[in-house]
Formats: sequence, structure tokens, C-alpha cells
Amino acid sequence: MKRLALLSIVLLIFIVGCHKATKESAKLAQVGSEYLRTKEFKSLFSTEEWENLSSESKKKYIEQWVNLTLMAQEADRQKIDEDEAIKQKIEYAAKKVKANALIATRLAAIKISEEELFNYYRIHQGDFQKPLMEYKVQRIFVADIAKAEKIKQDMSVGMSFDRAVQTYSQEDLKSGGGYMGFVSSTGPDSLFWYAVKDQKPTETTLMTTSNGCYLLRYVEERSTSKEVGFEEYKAEIRRRIQQEKRQQVYTDLLLELKQKNPDIYYY
Repeated sequence: MKRLALLSIVLLIFIVGCHKATKESAKLAQVGSEYLRTKEFKSLFSTEEWENLSSESKKKYIEQWVNLTLMAQEADRQKIDEDEAIKQKIEYAAKKVKANALIATRLAAIKISEEELFNYYRIHQGDFQKPLMEYKVQRIFVADIAKAEKIKQDMSVGMSFDRAVQTYSQEDLKSGGGYMGFVSSTGPDSLFWYAVKDQKPTETTLMTTSNGCYLLRYVEERSTSKEVGFEEYKAEIRRRIQQEKRQQVYTDLLLELKQKNPDIYYY
């Protein structure tokens, strides 16, 4: 009887494992001979980002992968990547991805406790005694940094932000002028709040993510009247600590690597 129970457990684990493996290898999209599978798609996001991703957002990002892959395949057909300048850009981009992945690996081992968050709040309490601001954000989304830089250049010589939205933006918000409403530091779109909070009104800033690039500006601001304290500022405190730790990891890692690799020369 015990053997039968043990066999049942082993079989159940095997079935669950197979089911998970099948789900991870499921195809989500295809362009020519290239496939986007669930496992590769999930790897584009952090665990937190993936858990908070809605079905509609997933569809949007899959469509972006299809569009990007179409353009990349056409670039390959035209042998654009054989141009020396393009080769250098690809190589540099690859180095940045690898370096960021290395830093992320180190950061993943660092945990920020509730006590550490509260101690930071207590020490820097003066920073958190201002009314919380909300910003009405207008944005342009494009799939790659080169396109984003081209848009910034066009706007620097006279193209309006509104016109750039209609000409270039690659998301559904385009139909509404690129406006995403008011964003706050504690809301689901807090990433955009942090991107514009230090900007001047209507000043354009570039925000890059693992899924593409956003050109952002805020056109209106307002203060909230609700009581704010540690809980409301917790997300910002965590972000500040993460930034400090990221900088420390970067500094320590460079020092470690330079000590291990003495063959570095500047000409």
C-alpha cells in the first residue's frame, strides 16, 4: 500500500513537471522561422513585473515582439548588420545587456527588510513631509532606442509633442493623444511618476524599459490632500535604497574586476 502511495506521488510530480515544461515551451507568436515561447517571453520581465502584467499588456508586448522581429528580419535581408557602425552599436548594446544582467544577479541576493525601510524613513523624514504630487503624463511609445532618439531630434528642431505622438507612437494611447491621466508614486503607474517627478513642466524625458522606450512629459500637476506617512512613501523609499545599493554593487564589482584583470590600458 505504501509503495502504491509513493508511486502515485512520483507520478503526480512527473505529470505536474511535464505540464509546467509544456506551458514554458508553448508558442506565443511566430515570424518566419522565429518563435516566441512562454519561457523566453517571461525572461524579458522581472518576477514582480511578470506577476503584475495584465492579459492586455501581455498581448501588447507580444505584438511589439512581432513588429520588432519583422523589422530585424528585414534588416538581415538587406544585410544592414554588415555595416561597421551598426556592428559596433550591436556589440555595445550586447555589452550593456550583459553588464546589467551581471549587476541584477548581484542585486537579486540583496533583500531589503521592513526594518531597513522604516529606518531610512526615520533618518530622512524631512524628505517625506511634503504633500504628495500627482502628474498628468503624456507619452510616446516606440520599440527601440534608435527610433526614440530620432523622435527627440525631430522635436528639438520644431516638431510638437502632440504631432510626434500621432506620427510615431506604437501603442493604443496614441488615439487619445498619448495621455495616460494623472500618475502617483503609490499607483500602478508609479514608474512613470518617478520618471517625470524631477522634470520641468512639458520637458521631455526618455525612459527605457525591457520592452521598449517611452518619451514622456507632464502637462499638469496637482497635490493630494490625503494624509501621507511611511506606508504611502514605502515604494519610493524602496526605490531609493535599491538605487543606492545598485550604485554600491556597481562600484564594488568594478573594483573587484579591475583587481582580477590588470591588463587594462588607456591610449
